[in-house]
This record gives sequence, C-alpha cells and structure tokens, in this order.
Amino acid sequence: MTKQKSEIAERFKSGIPLDHIPVIDFHTHMGRSSEYYYIPFNTSEHVIPYLDKFGVDHIFTFSINVTTDVAPKNNSVYKMHKENPSRLSPLTAIHAGFPQDWNSILEDGNAAGSRGIKILHQYQGVEENVDFSAAFDYARDKNWVALAHNWGTSDRLEHWAKNFPEVFFIIGHASTMYKHLVDKYENVYQCTCASFVEGYFSPIKEMVNCMPIEKILHGSDALDLDIATSIGPIAFADISETEKEKILGLNAINLAKRMNRPFPLLKSY
Repeated sequence: MTKQKSEIAERFKSGIPLDHIPVIDFHTHMGRSSEYYYIPFNTSEHVIPYLDKFGVDHIFTFSINVTTDVAPKNNSVYKMHKENPSRLSPLTAIHAGFPQDWNSILEDGNAAGSRGIKILHQYQGVEENVDFSAAFDYARDKNWVALAHNWGTSDRLEHWAKNFPEVFFIIGHASTMYKHLVDKYENVYQCTCASFVEGYFSPIKEMVNCMPIEKILHGSDALDLDIATSIGPIAFADISETEKEKILGLNAINLAKRMNRPFPLLKSY
C-alpha cells in the first residue's frame, strides 16, 4: 500500500510546529524527577516554549509520585496549572499504599482545578491487587478521568469501567490488550504513549485497526520522553490524515467536552 501524502508528516520532518491542527497531549509528567533520574528544564518558562516548538495546544499532566507524601509534587503541578491554565490541566496522583489519604488528597486536587486521578502503583512498590474504588467513587460526580500506566488484568479494568460509568478510564500506554473494553465501554480510552517502543508497546496502525479511532488519545510521557517520540509515530503512520488529526487532538477535545472541561486552544482551527 502506498502511503498518502501527509502535511503532518512533512511538517514534523521539517521541524515545523503542527500549528495548523489542534494537538493535545493526554499523558505528560511535570517536575524534576522520579527516583530514577533528574529532569532539567522543568519550569513553566521552559515547558511552554517546548510545547510551542511542536505546536502542542494543551497537556494533561501530573507528577511522578513514588514517595509516601504525594502532596508536594501534586502542589507543584497545581502551581504550574495556576500559572498557565490555558496550557495545562492537572491530574492528581495518589499513593496506592495509603488509601486512608486518598479523600483528602483528591479534595485538595479538586479545589486546585484537577481534572482527574493518576494511578502509578507499580512505581510505588505496591502490587496490582489494590482496590481503587474509593477514589473512583470520589471522582464519579466530577466527570474526571483516571489514567494508569498499567491497569492490570482486563477483568479489573472492566469491573471499574462498568461500575463507575461517570469516570473516563484511560489506558496510559500504547496497547491492544484492552481493545474489547475500548470498543465496549464509552468511558474507556486508549493512549498512544510509548508506541515507538517496538515489541513492547503497540504501534499506531495496529491500534487504529482494532479499536474505534475516536477512542485513541495522543500521549507522549514528556518530560520523561521527548514529545517528538509521540508525534513522530503518528505523523508517519500508514493511516489517513483525518485519523492522524483525530488522534493528535480532536479526540481529546471531544473527551474534554464530555468531561464538561473544555479548554482554550492556541487559535481557531
């Protein structure tokens, strides 16, 4: 099959921002570090020009919280949101090992403008048998998202998707493991994050071929990874230009409307 000519691919290859279409990144990390490495250039004065370099209108972001007290890093993300509300929407990280703290942490997040919950239990030394239902119960009347790097078995994710239909569950990394759930449940979405890691995460075209295109969201893992590693695989995928535009931004815009949390774009497209 001959690949179609793509303005998105040509712009990306030439280092031109994708400022002709909306670009939304649903999976980013802010802050200096996790326990593994240090991330430089992590403040607003560096991050906003970095987004502009690629033509990214808006990001959903959170901190990597591996310590027992998640508040300081959450607060740093809320501060960035307050400084740049049109460019960043925060998600609230909770610690899987301390469910007694979840309610107060989520209340703080709600007051600070959080748009959802970030789950990263595998970085917190906690096995996958934690029941996050209490956190989802808090989120259910707020039209929040819940994003996890790894949801565990399909049965676990289906249990929550079925019992908390008001919460939008996002599969944080590129995968086809949950394709039947993405197709079955209106509140389950698939992110493209790390699709460039061949043999471990699913490539873009494979996801497009097996699940509704409207349920696939662009995610980069920035600032851990470069945004180029997420836009590139979409830009050069053997899919239509319309499909690329949906993944890069239009699907996220529609999800934000479902959340009753629309955000301004850099310009009218």
